[in-house]
Amino acid sequence: MTLLMQKVAPAIILCFFIYLFPVFGQQNGLQADRGSYTHLVKKGYGLDQDLVNGLQYYNRHMFSTGDPYFHPNQFKKGSITIKGKVFYDVSLKFDIHSQNVELEYDNISGGRNHVITVFDQVDAFTLGDFQFQKLSIEEGNENYHQVISTACFTVYVFWEKGLLPLNGSTTHVEQFTDAKHAYWLELDGELIPFNSRKDFSECFPEEDQKEIKRLLSRNQFKFRTAQVDEIVRNVESVCNLLKGGEKN
Repeated sequence: MTLLMQKVAPAIILCFFIYLFPVFGQQNGLQADRGSYTHLVKKGYGLDQDLVNGLQYYNRHMFSTGDPYFHPNQFKKGSITIKGKVFYDVSLKFDIHSQNVELEYDNISGGRNHVITVFDQVDAFTLGDFQFQKLSIEEGNENYHQVISTACFTVYVFWEKGLLPLNGSTTHVEQFTDAKHAYWLELDGELIPFNSRKDFSECFPEEDQKEIKRLLSRNQFKFRTAQVDEIVRNVESVCNLLKGGEKN
């Protein structure tokens, strides 16, 4: 090797490594970005992180019987409004015990990620055909309420489940109660609480009360024990009655 080559060779080798290492660094950074939270968000719902901002779900009630959810206990397609922005075609569940909406979405590995949304950021959501809105109907208590709107009036339903001690079991220590509900009727700008057929009927003008009671009795409908489909169906039937569609 000539004297010139002996002097130039180290410089050539140094330039090669200077060029090589940044390439490796960029590749490693790209791989890291592919597994990042931002990338997962982008893959699931684009770059808007408001949708999946929340707590990673874990089962807090593994030693309880029953479940804390609005019926049925499964994810359903719906929409959710977060900080004024509506996200459509998302998979949701509603925990009526803790008043939390849960979201499931695809992750980068092909599995499903399950998060609990932030209560303060959610304005409203739908589960299938059922609509829910965050309202302060009772002073000082902001909660999600089902909203049943008709051409005649609106009914608001607050759903909840309690958690009670369970005695005599070797595997479980608590049990969820059946779903309970409280009702309000919005009629002519007035918000009226009710819990029974009698209460509900008496919210209306006297000339309509008898027909409303007769309709609900004929349907064997009771507000205290009704399931969600029954509630919606009977509320809509009362509106049809008031419009003259179901008069006897």
